[in-house]
Amino acid sequence: MADKSELVTVFRSADASAMEDAQEIAEILAGQEIEAKVFDDHAPGVFEGSVEVRVAAQDAARAEEIIAGQSVEGDMAQADPSSVLDPVTVWQGLGTEVEFRATAIEGMLTAAGIQPIVVGTRAIPTLPFKIQVAREQAGRAVQLIAAAEATGAAAADEEAG
Repeated sequence: MADKSELVTVFRSADASAMEDAQEIAEILAGQEIEAKVFDDHAPGVFEGSVEVRVAAQDAARAEEIIAGQSVEGDMAQADPSSVLDPVTVWQGLGTEVEFRATAIEGMLTAAGIQPIVVGTRAIPTLPFKIQVAREQAGRAVQLIAAAEATGAAAADEEAG
């Protein structure tokens, strides 16, 4: 198989059965002579709590066709296949204190009923942090973040003045 940089995600799930589903899909693809690798959230680029199946870029279209042809059972039978739940970055920061800001934004969005995904690593605090939300909630999340930052700056000015 190609090196990891040439792999394409053809399946992603955060369901309770995500690992089993991913392994089953990898086996189905192997039966069609497509080498697939399963990655959990310890792998770079995999969202916390999710599992992905990746294949070589040249096999991606065929793998997606095979996966689409599989019957869906259980909770996913009624799932919305649209892109409204695709993650979109609504905030990102870089610096030694960015983890604290990311945590504050995460809490604010959660309190507002928006489920954020924090992408970053505490082990290397100089790497960027990102906050992602479902595409359908991105506009509202950006407004909330902007309002919080404006209010925070105004409150800091009041306290200083």
